[in-house]
Amino acid sequence: MTVVLAEHDVTLHCGDVRDILAHLPSESVNCCVTSPPYYGLRDYGVDGQIGLEPSPAEYVETLRQVFAAVRRVDAPQRRHLAQVPQWWRVVVGAYRER
Repeated sequence: MTVVLAEHDVTLHCGDVRDILAHLPSESVNCCVTSPPYYGLRDYGVDGQIGLEPSPAEYVETLRQVFAAVRRVDAPQRRHLAQVPQWWRVVVGAYRER
């Protein structure tokens, strides 16, 4: 985990979200902004990267686990923004039909 900015009450982290969230105290995050790697779109050459799971169902489960960890670190008055591609509806729709 790398801190790329720490000024006033703002800290920006760079690294695998799963590692970063595991090290943050509960109820310590006021704002979470993320753009999760899209399923099957890019290979960043990192072992275990999000987005290269064997199936859409496993990708959805990985994101569910990530956002459960986000919920743990949420402060009471939290805000979240997640950028997800338009084709996400197709993946989720296929997942729900199973």
